[in-house]
Amino acid sequence: MKIYVAARFGRIRDARSVGFNLMSMGHEVTSTWLKQTGDAQVDTSPDVQSDALAYVGRRDLREILASDAMIQLTEDPREKVPGAERGGRHTELGMALGRNIPVVLLGTCRETVFHHLCDTVETPMEAVQRLEELLDEGRS
Repeated sequence: MKIYVAARFGRIRDARSVGFNLMSMGHEVTSTWLKQTGDAQVDTSPDVQSDALAYVGRRDLREILASDAMIQLTEDPREKVPGAERGGRHTELGMALGRNIPVVLLGTCRETVFHHLCDTVETPMEAVQRLEELLDEGRS
């Protein structure tokens, strides 16, 4: 299965761990943002070239559309992590849902109304099992 892993950029290490788990189970991880070097946040300040940021956005959307499913790491709003309330992962979720790509949330928090359209699980293995069920349901 081709799976896109979505998460807040500040959680790239957690997302990479999920990706490695998925690959060890024989799945393809389509989210190349996990291969970015370093752990720095993507700079969206006015000094950064809009073309460079547009490239990243188009790349991520292509990777979502090339996926069979998505796993999104959620945030607990009660933890008040700076920047956790914003991020491209919300747009990525909307793109997947709009294209009927099955999404499973890794974590028990539902940050937005759209998270209530997704199942929640606690481990990558549970996520894969639920995604396989959802894909099978869609095929029948």
